[in-house]
Amino acid sequence: MFSPEEYRRFLGTVDPDLMCHIHDDPQAWEEVVSDVAWELLYRMEPELYARLTAGERLHPGILGWIPQRIDRAVEVGCGWGRLTLQLAPRCGELIGLEPAEPLRRGLESLLERAGHRHCEVLDGFLNAIPVPDGWADMTFTCSAFSCDSVHGGDPGLAELDRVTRTGGVVVLVWPPRNRKWLEERGFQLVGFPGDLGVEFASLQEAVELAQIFYPAAAGAVAARGSRRVPWEVLGIGGPNALAWRTVTR
Repeated sequence: MFSPEEYRRFLGTVDPDLMCHIHDDPQAWEEVVSDVAWELLYRMEPELYARLTAGERLHPGILGWIPQRIDRAVEVGCGWGRLTLQLAPRCGELIGLEPAEPLRRGLESLLERAGHRHCEVLDGFLNAIPVPDGWADMTFTCSAFSCDSVHGGDPGLAELDRVTRTGGVVVLVWPPRNRKWLEERGFQLVGFPGDLGVEFASLQEAVELAQIFYPAAAGAVAARGSRRVPWEVLGIGGPNALAWRTVTR
């Protein structure tokens, strides 16, 4: 499932045989599960991930904050295009990066069907963005950036800065919840009121997906009897905030 670089990043090794045996060693799995479980989901069951995220709407305040016109933009960790499809009509050129091939191919098809031929989706992530220095006016991530170096951290932030022009802006949509870490690095946080919740396709879908992804909340989801589930019921914060900073050199 992983490239040699991803083996090194997620597992600290370039030996793919390690993953062949990790399921037999519960302790070894516990050591890596937080880093690789979602990555495996994206690659092995992209349709299940699509079902999970179909009803996760970005707060309209986020979309209102983003400029209506951007000359050049980069988005890292596009997934199924939750943010990408909103950015595409606003950009003269848009480069999206998605390391999981099933998601990348799916997003390419969505953009093509929408007629966004000025958008390109490439293989890559925060550790190595295949874009020239200072190319973008704005760079984005949406729920893809974390404070650890496996999924961003200071090395990932340096890469976002590198591909953004001086005076351009780095934007973390649905940013990490470590406010202190962000503020120490010059980010300003913007929150938008209101919990939009997740709009699952049906109550049955809500319960089934909660049992898989939010098992502690599955009972509460079923008891509500609604396909709309507030984020607080699921026990996590929703996509109603962003963090941004201007690139200076």
